[in-house]
Amino acid sequence: MVRSSFLGFAAVILTVMLVFSGGCAQSKPTKFYVLHSMLDARTSAQLEGQDFFIGVGPVKIADYLDRPQMITRKGESSLELAEFDRWAEPLDRNLTRTISGNLTVLLHTENIISFPWPKAARPKYQVTIGVVRMDGMLGGKVVLDARWMILSVEEEKALLTKRSFIEIPTLTADYDGFALAMSTAVETLSREIASSIGAIRTTQPGG
Repeated sequence: MVRSSFLGFAAVILTVMLVFSGGCAQSKPTKFYVLHSMLDARTSAQLEGQDFFIGVGPVKIADYLDRPQMITRKGESSLELAEFDRWAEPLDRNLTRTISGNLTVLLHTENIISFPWPKAARPKYQVTIGVVRMDGMLGGKVVLDARWMILSVEEEKALLTKRSFIEIPTLTADYDGFALAMSTAVETLSREIASSIGAIRTTQPGG
């Protein structure tokens, strides 16, 4: 009787181990995504007479975004973290590089530097950005809500303070469509920043 009970218990344990090992073998592979900057960045040309730098950063993100998982919404107050769909690098770094690349194209200059920059490349204008929301619904819209400032580094003062609330529809109801729409939202933000920098340059002495 004891031997029979032991064999039955061993069979149960073996079955459980096979189920778990089979589940692990079939686990979903993780996919990684990045934001992309505008494709024609390599064709940008330097602005005539522009011998100063424009600095981008720091870019700060809300605490709930400070994680590798991509975040979507199920409702106004319900968030979902995608365990197998993740950003390939910290989101604040990805945003900084993407916006810098976009401004290189939009302002036609290679003199865009990302925070932190060396003392030898101290910028004339600095763009600081705080992202308070960056999520959305699969198959719906993505939302980018950011507050940003353009500062005069030399004068140590803010020249412009603005909030951008951007909504972009997704083309597909998956994370590829989500990442693509989010890149478009970041491009829209970059265009607003570039337009404001251009306006400031026309009114600033030596801009």
